[in-house]
Amino acid sequence: MKNDHEITSSMTKMLKELSWSDSANRQRNLHLVLFYKIINSHVAILTSNLLIPADSRTRVKHQHKFKHIAVQTPVLENSFFAKTIPDWDESNAELVEAPSVDTF
Repeated sequence: MKNDHEITSSMTKMLKELSWSDSANRQRNLHLVLFYKIINSHVAILTSNLLIPADSRTRVKHQHKFKHIAVQTPVLENSFFAKTIPDWDESNAELVEAPSVDTF
């Protein structure tokens, strides 16, 4: 994007100049968008055994929360649903209850 291939170039500085978030935040956002699409049936993925509604007595700010998946191995710990459900549950109600993918 910036065509700055000097050995002294700073990736952090370039990201700030381009107003881009770091790769971890971009990946988290992409996971949340895909999760939104899954929940709202925009993507055909069978989730009946993975997405179990959470107890309504939790401290989460919205009604679309799910039980976290207990994992025992690092492979499962890094799986999509195990990583995304906690991020989803921590999201605010306006985001989770968005009427469309575009407004999400």
